[in-house]
Amino acid sequence: MARLQILELPEVFVGEASETPFVLVVDEYEPRRYIMGPDQNEQPINEFDGIAEKVGARCILAFADTVDIPANDLSGYNGIPGGDYTAFAATVGRVLGIDTSSVAPDVAGWLLTACRELEKSEAAREQLRQERDAQAESLERVRNLHRPVDYRGTMICAECSAFGGSTTDNAPVAHNQCGTLHALISDQLADA
Repeated sequence: MARLQILELPEVFVGEASETPFVLVVDEYEPRRYIMGPDQNEQPINEFDGIAEKVGARCILAFADTVDIPANDLSGYNGIPGGDYTAFAATVGRVLGIDTSSVAPDVAGWLLTACRELEKSEAAREQLRQERDAQAESLERVRNLHRPVDYRGTMICAECSAFGGSTTDNAPVAHNQCGTLHALISDQLADA
């Protein structure tokens, strides 16, 4: 079962007030599996979307592995904050791909780096979604221009044939011979 831990980051001073930012760390997490229907083309919503903002956390880090944050371990507590961050640093380094080989452990710095990378990846995913949607709209407009129409019992490409309702300005082009649609199909096959 997933565990929830809080990792406090260094205190931040805003004017005369101070705040202690924190990160929620979820470990032993097993993501839910979603079965997408044939008409679904969007990924399911992330289970953690919006939670960090609601609780005031900088971000949420979810790990499948067990992550022990030494600051949360009170066994053998001797009044000195912190502890041995070696195991935690190794987990951060392995899972997030962050270099943790520095001599002095900077866990807060590593986590801030992880948060920034997460924000970058979320922004990149959103930009890719927007680009994908714009490309899909462009393809749909091209397909609508090169739609099949019936011309004297033959299906022709409306755009290539310059179809004007009852006549064509160009020589009729059979719809299955439309060069534009062939190019779209070959581009889609090359991307697959």
